[in-house]
Amino acid sequence: MRLRLTMADRAVELRRGAGQPQIGEVVTWDGEGWVAQAPMSRRGVIGPTGITEWLRLSTGMEGPDIDIDAAALKIGRGGDTILLFDSGGEAVREFAATNDGLAAVLAVAAAGDTIQLPSRMITLTGTHVIPAWVKVVGLSQARSAAELQCTTDVGSPLITVGQGATLEGVWISYSGANSAEQRIAVVVGDEAYMRRCWARCDNAASGNAIAVILSGVTSNVNHTTAYGNNTGGGAGIGLIVASSTARAELCVGHGEGVNTSSGISARGGRINWCYGYGDGYGLHAYSGNGAVTVTVTGGYYVGTNKDIFISGEVTLEVYAVQYVTMTNNGTLAYLQGDRGAYSVEDYHADDIEAGEMTRHLPAPGTAGHVARDDGSKWVSAVLDFDDLGGDCDLADLAGYARGSIIRGGAADWEAYDAKAAGAALVGDGTDVRSVAMTGDATLAGSGALTVPQVHDNLRLAWLGW
Repeated sequence: MRLRLTMADRAVELRRGAGQPQIGEVVTWDGEGWVAQAPMSRRGVIGPTGITEWLRLSTGMEGPDIDIDAAALKIGRGGDTILLFDSGGEAVREFAATNDGLAAVLAVAAAGDTIQLPSRMITLTGTHVIPAWVKVVGLSQARSAAELQCTTDVGSPLITVGQGATLEGVWISYSGANSAEQRIAVVVGDEAYMRRCWARCDNAASGNAIAVILSGVTSNVNHTTAYGNNTGGGAGIGLIVASSTARAELCVGHGEGVNTSSGISARGGRINWCYGYGDGYGLHAYSGNGAVTVTVTGGYYVGTNKDIFISGEVTLEVYAVQYVTMTNNGTLAYLQGDRGAYSVEDYHADDIEAGEMTRHLPAPGTAGHVARDDGSKWVSAVLDFDDLGGDCDLADLAGYARGSIIRGGAADWEAYDAKAAGAALVGDGTDVRSVAMTGDATLAGSGALTVPQVHDNLRLAWLGW
């Protein structure tokens, strides 16, 4: 059947072909006239159902992180590549989720860029450095999140976070590093950040196994678990704060190995509300060279050897820190207002105002006792005048002879015998004394006063005799 049409003053034929028109046909120009036929693509004719063939022919047109699956009839995010988001607004680029792919994206990333790792494991066969001011992030912190794993000895550190760079939401595992040299999973540099990560380093040789080191000026780590494990005779250290301006917050440090293993080790910086566990020490504050100050605010520390170990020229400042055992080879200073220490035998916390009550009072427990300063701490004791700077206490008073009084002497208080019968206390201008009355009148011990013939003499004098 033929249908004659007129369009733009030109006669055309619309050839339908035999039977009814096909669903999905479109009207196109074939060079001779307008015809109804299946849709066309630049790569060829698409079948009547359209989408299957179009998907198959379009796989070469996939964009970064976009996969086209013809068999499943779907288009979606790939989730299997490393993505580079350019801070200048250029198109997103993708790299293979491999060691070489990671090396390639780190090589081209510039300050301000963000690298997103897929939620899968990437096996590393070399060390990697995150460039300055570049952010590397995983999608989440779940166990199925981005994971960088190395099972061969490639040297240390496995990952270096460069100046101002960020490593966030990534699991890092450096195992199989059996070496007599120290092995490190992550080093965080100047002004760099490590957040919401999990890092582990294993060593089965004599070298230490260290999960994370904060080595730079104002380097930071928070909400991160760091686990160092050594099964070959060396120490396992979870987290090392190696800079005086570094800061660790809300972290867990776990160290296993010999009895010098530490959950958290520090030679400066600030540690806020962290947990440390070690086969040796929960927290190890040490000085390699010169005097250092380590400030610890809050947290809990447990060590098989000692909960806290201070070695070298270190001042450890603590506030609200819980521990049980400690070896103090440096200086322990409680920050003002701290209530973390209770022991009246060893150390005391500054309380409220330094100029007022600066020590904890001893715990009550014995009726009648008072708090007494023994020269270094407050103790609970009976009231003792000797300890108050005097020579008279209640026990001494009870031992004085009956009839004695206490009077001020030439040099000190003294007991004075005032029980002589008929004597009276009288001041002589220097002391108060007990003396017998003299003259005609007499005074008995009962208080009776006798004045012989006084009345008769007075009467005769009045009569003029």
